[in-house]
Amino acid sequence: RDQLAERLPNLSIGAAEPIFRRARMIKSPREVETLRRGYRGTEKAMFATYITATVGEDEFSLSRRLADGIILSGADAVAFNHINAGPNTGFPHAAPTRYQIKPGDIIKADSGGFYDDYYSNVGRTAKMGAPTADEIDLWKRLRAIHHEIADMLRPGNTGRQLFARAGELHEKHGIPFPFAHNGHSVGLQVHEHPLISPHEDMPYEAGMVSTVETRVRWVGKAGYHMEDLFLITDGAPVLLSDAFDNEQILVV
Repeated sequence: RDQLAERLPNLSIGAAEPIFRRARMIKSPREVETLRRGYRGTEKAMFATYITATVGEDEFSLSRRLADGIILSGADAVAFNHINAGPNTGFPHAAPTRYQIKPGDIIKADSGGFYDDYYSNVGRTAKMGAPTADEIDLWKRLRAIHHEIADMLRPGNTGRQLFARAGELHEKHGIPFPFAHNGHSVGLQVHEHPLISPHEDMPYEAGMVSTVETRVRWVGKAGYHMEDLFLITDGAPVLLSDAFDNEQILVV
């Protein structure tokens, strides 16, 4: 470095990471298909775990089965695995415990795997038994927020705009919004820019991807989580995490 500076006094040397990070924001068709495969695989693993969950099963058992399912779906490794039930769903990224599923419990997962070096990061919620009228109404409000924010994933919009709108929608629907972000891009890292955050001013471009992460938590009581991946195009965003219908809360 010293020799370069001596020979080229006007040379500026800096970190190359920002250049490569910016270049990787636009995903190639192959990257998009890898992400789609990973997200679908993780979704299917969650679905299989949920529909086979039983009253009395503990969180360790759920976690093991979900991890096995992620590997069997084609992942090279499990990247992270958070699945909880009942009051533990009110905590973010909680480790599994000996808590046993009870009738009427919410079950919540936020998990992902490595698929050909690319992350998946899926959030899904299920209910052990029929949901109450209040739970159906809450899910409907969360889905309304989710759909509107996802539809804003269009060229020219920014994560700052989406985050501000998410805050407005949560207030409109009477749902707490104490979060630092509401989604992010994903690829070789699980959280990549652009983020849906109050500090993200980079405009979206066609070819980028972003999650929309709509959730609510009441600590020690209950939590609901949905997280999907979208491809930004010149028109409407395309849902990549489309392995099973999430419009209604999954009943198991």
